[in-house]
Amino acid sequence: MLPVVTATEAECRKHLESLRWPGGASCPRCGQLPVSRIARRRQFDCPRCRFQFSVTSGTVFHDSHLPLSKWFVAVFLLCASANGMSANQLRRTLKVSYKTAWYLSHRIRAAVAEAAVPAPGRAGGPEWRGRADLAESAFSMFKRSMVDSFHQINAKHLDAYLNEFAWRVNNRTNPHLLRDTLLKLLAAPTLRYRELTA
Repeated sequence: MLPVVTATEAECRKHLESLRWPGGASCPRCGQLPVSRIARRRQFDCPRCRFQFSVTSGTVFHDSHLPLSKWFVAVFLLCASANGMSANQLRRTLKVSYKTAWYLSHRIRAAVAEAAVPAPGRAGGPEWRGRADLAESAFSMFKRSMVDSFHQINAKHLDAYLNEFAWRVNNRTNPHLLRDTLLKLLAAPTLRYRELTA
């Protein structure tokens, strides 16, 4: 596993490349494989359609001014924290503004939301397979996180917090949770700040 807490930008970029293109970088526009690397610009060039792109092109990372290393730390913290992590906690840890931390955490929540949606025919909520004891324990943990971590949540965003919590509960025994969350971020559409605040 990548040592996210001490990873450099180059290491983070290399790790994203291995996740996005396990068989080698390919052009997102025409599918050409292989492509040429433009090392000094951290980009690739497609010899077929001449499209230039990077590993973050077309992902939630693309329009972010935040270093990838801080993204990785944020994802790690949200995955590792059983009770969740507030924007204020992220702000202090990452040394960013509250607005940046709040937006960052919501973009991560939005990326994992699809995975938290129950399969057709399954009751709503995390996949607890009918185990009342696990469901009771999970909801108790969620209520505790509301008190200990978040304190106050706007009703408009409650589903996002529930989806994040469901993602963690459903993946509680997943040894590749960090990797799977990063894969979700690579595939997720960009969530605009104005969509969150509208």
